[in-house]
Amino acid sequence: MRKFVYVEPGDDGITPVEIIKTEKEILEEYFPFWKTAVMRARGQEFYNQIKDPVEECITDWIIVNWAEEIH
Repeated sequence: MRKFVYVEPGDDGITPVEIIKTEKEILEEYFPFWKTAVMRARGQEFYNQIKDPVEECITDWIIVNWAEEIH
């Protein structure tokens, strides 16, 4: 199972906090939003041509969150 880490501000708005998410968590939380956004922007036909929607979604999530995979 792949894991990813990103940093966001803590409760005080200053102190950085590392957040770790599994691939499963990302897909449960982000995939429905991502799929809808892709289809609204590019259409159903474009979405259907994506060879690996799961990997494309993960890649997008990594970019949006400035995350990186934990090895």
